Amino acid sequence: MIRMAFAVVAVVGLCGTSARADTLPMFEGVPGTYTPGQTFTFQVTVPQLFDLNKYVVELDFGTNTPNPPLFVYSTAASTATGQYVFPSNANYQSTSTLVLDSPVVALTFSDSTTPPINTVPGANDTIATVTVIPGADLTGPITISIGGATLFNYDTENGQVPPPNPIVVQQSGSGGTGNPVPAPSGAVLLGIGGLLFGVRSRYRKVAVMNS
Repeated sequence: MIRMAFAVVAVVGLCGTSARADTLPMFEGVPGTYTPGQTFTFQVTVPQLFDLNKYVVELDFGTNTPNPPLFVYSTAASTATGQYVFPSNANYQSTSTLVLDSPVVALTFSDSTTPPINTVPGANDTIATVTVIPGADLTGPITISIGGATLFNYDTENGQVPPPNPIVVQQSGSGGTGNPVPAPSGAVLLGIGGLLFGVRSRYRKVAVMNS
C-alpha cells in the first residue's frame, strides 16, 4: 500500500510539473486581477539558455477599448546583483507604442552582448520588471501576449523553448478568475485513475483473504 501511495504522489507531481513548464520568455508575479487606477508589476525571466547573445521581447497588452487609458514601461534587471541576463545593461532599450484607434498597447525591449553567455535559473535569469498603469476609467480584462517582433538568439541544438500562452488579467470585481492554472492532461488523469483503481482492487482482495 505504501508503494502504491508513492506512485500516486509521483503522478500528481507530474501535474504540477506540466503547469510550470519552461517557456521563453517566462512571466513571474502577474496578478490574476487588477484595479483601475492602481499600478501592478511583474518580472520577465528566461529558463536555462546556452550561448544567448541577443533578445527582443514584444509584449502586447490587449484591451476591449480603442486607445485604452493604459501605460506600460519596463526597467532592466540589476547587474549589480547578477540578476540580469547579460553582464551589462548599458545597451538596454525599451519603447511603448499605441497605434491610433487600436485596443492594444505594445511594449518592446531589447539588448545584446558579446561574447554569448549562458543563463542560469535563480542567477542571471531576469530580463526586466514590467510596470503596468491602468487608467482609472479602464474597464475589462487586459490580455498579455507575445508579439511578432520577439526573438532570442541562442543555441537551439537541444530544441527551441516554446513561447508562453496569453495571460488574462481580469478587472477586479468583474467575476473573471484570471490566470487559470492549466488542467492536467487526460493521460495524467487516466494514470491517476488507474492507480487509484489498483489500490482499491488490492484492498478488496486483502479484505477477502483476511475474512
